[in-house]
Amino acid sequence: MTFPATLSDAGFTLASIDVRAADDSMLTALAAHEQAMERESTPEDPPTPIHEQIAGWRNLPGFAEIACWIVRDAAGQIAADARTEIWHTGSNEHALWFTVQVLPEHRRQGIARALLAQVASYVAVRGRSLLMTETTDRVPAGEAFMRRLNGEPGLPGKLRQLDLASANRELIQAWVARGERIGQRYQLGFFGGPYPDADLEAVLTLHNTTWNSEPRGDLDLDDERLTAEQIRELERQNAARGVERWTVFARERETGAIVGDTEVFWNPNRPQLVWQGFTGVLPDHQGQGLGHWVKAAMLQRILTERPEARHIRTGNADMNAPMLKINEELGFRLFSTEMMWQIPLQRVQIYLSSSQSGG
Repeated sequence: MTFPATLSDAGFTLASIDVRAADDSMLTALAAHEQAMERESTPEDPPTPIHEQIAGWRNLPGFAEIACWIVRDAAGQIAADARTEIWHTGSNEHALWFTVQVLPEHRRQGIARALLAQVASYVAVRGRSLLMTETTDRVPAGEAFMRRLNGEPGLPGKLRQLDLASANRELIQAWVARGERIGQRYQLGFFGGPYPDADLEAVLTLHNTTWNSEPRGDLDLDDERLTAEQIRELERQNAARGVERWTVFARERETGAIVGDTEVFWNPNRPQLVWQGFTGVLPDHQGQGLGHWVKAAMLQRILTERPEARHIRTGNADMNAPMLKINEELGFRLFSTEMMWQIPLQRVQIYLSSSQSGG
């Protein structure tokens, strides 16, 4: 494995690891590095426990292909890591996701560039032509790195947070009451955990239809569709990590079809934080307030049954106007600014071949 002499002379070493098969000591070190990176981006949050991180790696879905590289400093501590992720779903076979994370005290020494070289070689071997990643304004070094690479900003977004202590309960109740006025046609339901077998295909149809209609900005991505078994694999991974999913859904009474839902994720390891996941309504049922209804019903349940929860966090593309409007009305406020980037492999290779490149 090639590694710049200047970094080797400074005591840095580079290695690749298999996160599915690595021993506990290696994964513990990697998880501790993840915690250090979390302290930079979200210092107000408790760190993800090491055992939870390890459980996630040990229970990766079979369709997820992960490659990982680490750089250790002279003391043997992990100073940086890089990862690629491919979901083998039959879609977007030209692209893969990557991350490069370097501890602040080790930046601007060429480490990120050295890791990127490993990523680029892997991308070429895997026959992919487009790299994608995400940055946050909470870690400005990420955007700076992508701009040095001449990466293309593809989809801007915002992470917003709702303080549950100041949630507008009157508005929430009003949305629930307004939804109940269409109760002759629809009824609300709740899944506390994995989707029931009898409803899995209906949920899958809803999600595959609606998330592919969400804005993709300038990202060179096609529709992504998951199968029932892939959903089950993701559920098993969440269960191994201790993550609980709640789903509030709307069912059309006449057909029995699930036509809209919203989901949140919660972990007793970090009980004060709830993550908002998918929210969507099938096109033929939009414009009637179903999105407001399921979101308000979910908030009512969280406020009643999760008293330890303090915040709900959600991410939305800047151009997703309908969801932004709902969240703003509910009182979600800006937490961070995000950007999804894309860059052709050829452009990365040009950057790496330049003697002027930093890292």
